[in-house]
Formats: sequence, C-alpha cells, structure tokens
Amino acid sequence: MTEQEIREGNKLIAEFMINPPMVTIFMEYHKDWNWLMLVVGAINKIKLGDEAFDVIIYKTTVHINDSRQILIETTGKDIIKAVWQAVVEFIKWYNVQSPKS
Repeated sequence: MTEQEIREGNKLIAEFMINPPMVTIFMEYHKDWNWLMLVVGAINKIKLGDEAFDVIIYKTTVHINDSRQILIETTGKDIIKAVWQAVVEFIKWYNVQSPKS
C-alpha cells in the first residue's frame, strides 16, 4: 500500500464511520486493530434489504459475505493489511449498492 492509498482508504473508512473527513490524517485504521475492528463490527451490523454481512478472518484470508456469496476476498502475510483492504473494498462496493441521498 502506498501512503496515498492509505490516506484515501482511511478517508473512505472515516466517511463510512461518519467521522469528519478533515481528521483522517490521524486515523489509524490501516495499522491499529482497535480502530479497524470498530469498522468490522459496523459492517457486521449492516442490513441492505434482507441481506446481512459477515466479516470472516481466518489465518491470512479475509472474506466479507452476504447470505449467498463471498463479496470480497483478500489475503496477505500481514493480516491487518488484508482486513483493511477488504474493508476498503467492501465500503466501495456498499457505496455503489446503497448510494447516499
């Protein structure tokens, strides 16, 4: 991940978590489990129509599923980076599926 990708991903996560984007410089979603697991918990609580979502972390693989399929899959030696990447990819997907008015 480049510094630019980290900044953009953290900003996307902050907006998803309803934090003011101006404070994203201090966000540590990409390197702090305490920050990142708040996002995982938020994704696990989402309902989109009748669908609910699960974030599954197993060894070096991360899946984000709905009730029918794997929506996002990432892998990596550094599991926090894999979880961060899965979260960012899910938020991008979710924003397309559920655009803000």
